[in-house]
Amino acid sequence: MRLCLPLPFESRPTHGDCSGVEIVRIDRGHFGEVRLDGLHSVVQCHWPGPVYEGKGEMQAIIDRRATPEQRRAMVAILHGEETKDAATHC
Repeated sequence: MRLCLPLPFESRPTHGDCSGVEIVRIDRGHFGEVRLDGLHSVVQCHWPGPVYEGKGEMQAIIDRRATPEQRRAMVAILHGEETKDAATHC
């Protein structure tokens, strides 16, 4: 995995592509009425070029302790289903 330098939001990455990992621990939180306290997730992203050109791919790994409702909430959050396009992740 390569860190994107310079920042891919303003110019092309030095090596052409861009990858990243995000590790999340939720101490206290909710999505609507669904409590997410104590859950973890990992997100891996890869873009074939600068992030601003899009076409990224993402893999989300969600805590196995999550209930089906919590899993749906985490998927919605991690995939940006409640935000403007390209406001989160890939």
